[in-house]
This record gives sequence, structure tokens and C-alpha cells, in this order.
Amino acid sequence: SVPGLSPGECSTRRVSASATLPSGASGPTPVVYLGAAVDPQASLVELREDNNTLVPGRVGVGTGPDLLITDLTGPASVQASYVMSLSMRVCNVGTAPSSPTYAQFVLSLLDTLPLPPGAYVSLPPTQSSSSGVTVPGMTPGQCMTLTPSNAFASLPPSALPGQPLYLGVFVEQWPGQPELRVDNNTRVAGRISVGTGPDWVITAMSGPSSLMVSNSDPLSVTVCNAGTSMILSGNLEVLLTTDPEIPAPSTSDPRNLNPATAVSLGTVTVPDLEARKCLTVSVPTPYFLPTLPSVFSHFPDTPLHMAARVSPQGTQPELRQDNNTFLGGIIGIGDGADLVVRDLSAPFIASPGTAFTPQVTVCNESKTASYNPRTLQVVLSTEATPLLPADGMPFAMTGLQNLVGQTQVPVLDAGQCLTTPVLSLASRPTAASVDQVLYLSAFLVPDGSDPYGQDPRRDNNSLTGNVFVLLPY
Repeated sequence: SVPGLSPGECSTRRVSASATLPSGASGPTPVVYLGAAVDPQASLVELREDNNTLVPGRVGVGTGPDLLITDLTGPASVQASYVMSLSMRVCNVGTAPSSPTYAQFVLSLLDTLPLPPGAYVSLPPTQSSSSGVTVPGMTPGQCMTLTPSNAFASLPPSALPGQPLYLGVFVEQWPGQPELRVDNNTRVAGRISVGTGPDWVITAMSGPSSLMVSNSDPLSVTVCNAGTSMILSGNLEVLLTTDPEIPAPSTSDPRNLNPATAVSLGTVTVPDLEARKCLTVSVPTPYFLPTLPSVFSHFPDTPLHMAARVSPQGTQPELRQDNNTFLGGIIGIGDGADLVVRDLSAPFIASPGTAFTPQVTVCNESKTASYNPRTLQVVLSTEATPLLPADGMPFAMTGLQNLVGQTQVPVLDAGQCLTTPVLSLASRPTAASVDQVLYLSAFLVPDGSDPYGQDPRRDNNSLTGNVFVLLPY
């Protein structure tokens, strides 16, 4: 059963079920799907009834192996006919041992691979074989990482100049070895460039958790040349954006940003970079922040991200230009103190009604001291993400979560951290079953008393710690 839920609250329920095939399923490996429905009789009047079901995907039912490729790695670029390093990880997620088979690594013009037609079948002209490797027999639950020898980069027969290429692998179907599922016998790692040329890529971005209206710390951006030859100097631009889709840099329109969703913080020059080399660049923020994206100004709860994009100076062509942008983490804006729950440690087991003392670390990750003491509360919930109160509202005691302890965090100076004990009383939420795993979380209650404004960020005011087991006695 599903307990009553407050607005915005979620519940994860464990269900014991039996794998019974539908009457219409036929064959040794029938195609069936796992689904769930809540309130299937529509006995509860809801605002919407069309979102009460979910089908996550296929499920194999029966006795047999099921080979699943869980990972595929390779280079971002390689010169034509050169050797490249590849690896794959394959698991038998079925219910019976598998027999030895064979896996083929391919370069494909398509970003999806069709189901492997069987052993010893020639590839279509949209694919070229790079190498292969024997997949030994595996017991249910067993996984292996396999690396082929002498993998070469060769273009598919029907490839055109400049056409995108994708690295893929598939496990062949051997006669007499039926699997519970064969639709998961392929995997595509992503695009790969084949040829001679440079390739700008941004791999990381870091900075303060929030930017002040003036005099903020610089941002740090790591750029790499993922190509096969030296790249000449480039332009690196840092942005603030509410849209995860960042427009690629344009030489004809360098300011091709929508002011409603993105603004530029500045541009710096990146020096020449050899192939396969990386460089971390410090990008100063302007002394006064520019006008923020209008979407964020009108809807301040909209997540605001730092982002970056890089482009070559001049006319030097790149192997790829679709990977010149990077979306960083959420960043806050404001001069108020930014208090962050950084750590939560506690015993992982207790009896109902017994006292325990979690240790919670809170840090002020801004340049401004906090104004008043803040309330720190500890929650025991059936969910890894508890339902937290809105600004100015009290904690919501529901059937899925209990407030088990609280304390006051004193005023913290800029950059200061404090680990404080929180005396708590173990109590099970009313809708939690006796054997249900619970989660312990800590969060700071916003009070809005800071004269410099509310926390620049509120997504970092809470933290879920270890799984908590509450004994039945």
C-alpha cells in the first residue's frame, strides 16, 4: 500500500512479486516488460490520472543467460589506421551460465547499433570492424573486463568526409545459445574522431559555491586538446546560464547568447596546446557582476549554472566542434552568508526510543559572516531525499519522516567550519514498516534574517548521511 503523501513528498515501497508470464507471451524468450501502476481502480480523485503508470523497460523471464555490456571505453580521437586502446565490461545478468561467444568492436555511422544478426555475419557498410575479443563463459552475476589486442581505426565503407563516427561493440548470438534478452547485447560509447587535427574540449570547471555582487573569486576551467595534433591558441569564455543547452561559440556571432537564459562573465586566451595535453586556466570574474539572466531574475528558484565554451583563434579546423561547451555546477548569487551542511556521521543502528548523537559539520563557504544562529535539524525518513520545508515554514511531520533532533549553529565567520553534536531520539515514521531501511538527514532551517539577503544557495543546506537501521524492539 501507499501511505498518504504531503504535496511534493515521495515514497519508495518494496513489493514482493512473482514472475508470472502474461497469457499472451510465447516462445522460449518472450518479450515482456515490467510495469507499475498506482491507484489502478482510480478510487482517488486526482488532478491527473494519465501519470499513474510507469514501464521502466524489458525484463527477461525464464532460465537462460543474458549478456549485458555495461561499459565501453576508447579514445576521443585517433589517426586513421592507427592502433587504439579499447576495453569493454560485460556481465551475465541472466539466470543460467553462458557459453563462450565473441564480441566485435566497430566504428559506426549511426549512434545506435542494430541487434547483432548472429555469428559470422558480415557487417553493413555503415560499420567497420576495429577488433574483436572472445567472451568466455560466465556464471549468473559474473562480470569481466575485456581488452582486445591490435584494435585499428578504419572508416566504414559508406563514410563521407566529416561525417560523425561512433565507437560501438556488440556480442554475437551463437546458434543453440538463446539468451533471455538480446536487445541489450550492444553498446555505443559515443562519438570518436578519426583523422589528423586538434580538438578543444573542456573537462572540468570549479569555483566558489556562490558569487558576490562584487569582488568574487576567480573560476577555474580545465581545457584539453583531445585531438591528434597541436592546437593553436583559443578563446575561453565563462558564462552564467539557466539553460543546460549552451550555444556553441561562433566566429560570426561571438555574442550569440540569449540574455533571458545566459550572460557572459568574460573571455581569456588559452595558449597553444599539444595533442592529449590539458591545462587549467584561472578566469577572473568581473568586479561587478553583469545583469543576470532575466529568467533567474524573475524566478530566483531557477537553478543557475556556471558554464564555459572554447573556440580556436583564427581558422584552424577542429576534428569536432560539438564538444566545445561545458555545463558546470549550480552557483549562487548574493552577498549573504552561504551555510553548507558538509558532513553527517552517526551510528547506523539503534532501538526505538533510545538517544543517539549525530555529528554534523556546517561550513560558511562565503566571504560574509553569518548574521544570526541557525537552527539545524536532524530527520529520520524512509526516503533518501526528505521533504524539506519552504522558507519560513515549519518542518513537515509526515508518515514518512520524523524530526528526531535539533540544535543551534552559532554565528560562523567567513570560511569557518563547525562540527556540532545533535542530541536525537530514534523514532520510526508512522508509515514505515518495522523492517524498512531508513535514512538520516540533516538540514539548516532558513530564517531570512540576514540583512544581506537569504542564502545565495539553498540546494546545499541539507545532506543525507548513512543508512539507518531502527530495530523492531
